[in-house]
Amino acid sequence: MDVRGEALLAGHVVASVGRNLVSTVLVFAVAFAIGFRSNADALAWLGAIAVLVLFILSLSWLCAALGLLATSPEAAGGYTFLISFLPYPSRAVRDPVPAAYPLTSRPFLGPDVGG
Repeated sequence: MDVRGEALLAGHVVASVGRNLVSTVLVFAVAFAIGFRSNADALAWLGAIAVLVLFILSLSWLCAALGLLATSPEAAGGYTFLISFLPYPSRAVRDPVPAAYPLTSRPFLGPDVGG
């Protein structure tokens, strides 16, 4: 039985999106179980879910494209490993307030502490 390469690649991407969505649902389930609450309405949640699904879909296609360009499975794993660290330098992960102050020779102690 002949299977086209595009169908194989699309199936891989759909499976990847499915796995990522299952893990995301588990993370949200644990968050709600330990007390996370949001005051967002249903429309805001639908919008957030849509953005999340599109983000997962785009990363899955990007990783599939990098896998096609790679010369070996190890190289493909290395390319996608680097992509997994992209969210960490984001301001969504860390507090942006200390970044607003220039680097000085003394530590920043806050606006009310001398200096």
